Amino acid sequence: MTLSRTYLHTSYLYEIESGGGRSRSRGNVIALTAVLLLSFAFRASAEPGSSDSRDWRQFRGPHFNTTTASGMPTRWSATENVAWRSALPGPGAASPIVVGDRVFVTCYSQDSGAGVVRHLVCVARGDGKQLWSKPLPVTRPPQAFESVMQKHGYASHSPTSDGRRVFVHFGNSGVYAFDLEGKQLWRVDVGERTSRYGSGASLVVFKGLLLVNASVESHSFLALDPATGREVWRSPLKGSYSTPVVFTDDAGRDVACVTDHDRGVVGFDVKTGKALWRWTGFHEPGYGCSSLVLHDGVMYGTASNEGPIAAFRPSGSGDITRSAVVWRDETRYRPRVTSPIVHDGKLFWIENSVGVVYDLATGKRLAGERLPWKTCYATPLLADGRLYITTGHEGTFVLRADTSFTQVAQNVIEEDGERGVQLNASPVPHRGQLLIRTNAALYCIGATRP
Repeated sequence: MTLSRTYLHTSYLYEIESGGGRSRSRGNVIALTAVLLLSFAFRASAEPGSSDSRDWRQFRGPHFNTTTASGMPTRWSATENVAWRSALPGPGAASPIVVGDRVFVTCYSQDSGAGVVRHLVCVARGDGKQLWSKPLPVTRPPQAFESVMQKHGYASHSPTSDGRRVFVHFGNSGVYAFDLEGKQLWRVDVGERTSRYGSGASLVVFKGLLLVNASVESHSFLALDPATGREVWRSPLKGSYSTPVVFTDDAGRDVACVTDHDRGVVGFDVKTGKALWRWTGFHEPGYGCSSLVLHDGVMYGTASNEGPIAAFRPSGSGDITRSAVVWRDETRYRPRVTSPIVHDGKLFWIENSVGVVYDLATGKRLAGERLPWKTCYATPLLADGRLYITTGHEGTFVLRADTSFTQVAQNVIEEDGERGVQLNASPVPHRGQLLIRTNAALYCIGATRP
């Protein structure tokens, strides 16, 4: 039997203020218990057409923003240790994905009403040459470009792929499918609503279905046929900005977990869309942007901006709040956007300028530090025992992944004379290099080309 940790992530969405194949294990979001027998019952997903483990086909990749690759670059600038730079037609908060020898990323141009145009861009993995770009004018006016929208804009959902097609979610303009050559295969309308916070949950391909968090657009969670866009099922979902977490549980059920404003965390049957269970152990209903994370049979995360961070066993039926709890952190730390990283028996969670470390087994807080930047809304990457953290305007920091948060490097990219260009997306590791997107360009970091 294969031990599985199948996890995806909440796509990128900013903090709400007043003033996002054939896979192996994956990991991420808040605490653990000694349930070894249960953990061996969770099995990894296997998707047809997704045989290349080197691909990074979804938001946060097959191992949920961790990589076993060694020799990752730690120092660079706009002109040093850069393999290539590919100009983009506009900004965006979506992370790139890699399918074979191609990289896909989304952007938007213009920032007002019916004039907004989104773009799906494909570049060659080897040299960054643009192979094609598809402009997609909005089909409905999106949320006004003000307040929180000015932080992440209109291209926050990371693309995903099944190895044959690329799928993008563009809010109330719909979900699109393209082949790898850029031909549009279908478009599905998933709702007309908008939110003052925008929309940002990434799509997930699992067990032959395309899962869509359309909570903003239609208060729905949907499954589509990836080949045709046909709706397979639809279930109610409210106040959720997170990308689903998918896995096969100890009873052999394929489950998709996602946050819900009223029900906390809900586990849906992937085949039917039926709600199997709910975990409601949060202080009060609230929005959920962070993705949950499954690690060794325990789910970690939060579904409310009011907290707490919690750990529970995602199995059973009905209300499992009392029976499934492992631990709860009742401190005042309230992550709202990013998702955590699991490493070396610890849970790392970084948001804005604060970093915390928890013991996975007990939930005890091991460290809490004010870090040397102002804002961070992109989930870090773990590589070589280091955390790669893209910050708002202060570059990418590389820190040791331990309780010291020792700084290894700070890497600032200057574009058109602007120091500390805005970084909104998580970095992507691939073949010993890093793919980092700014609001102006996609960079391949690491001088040695694959």
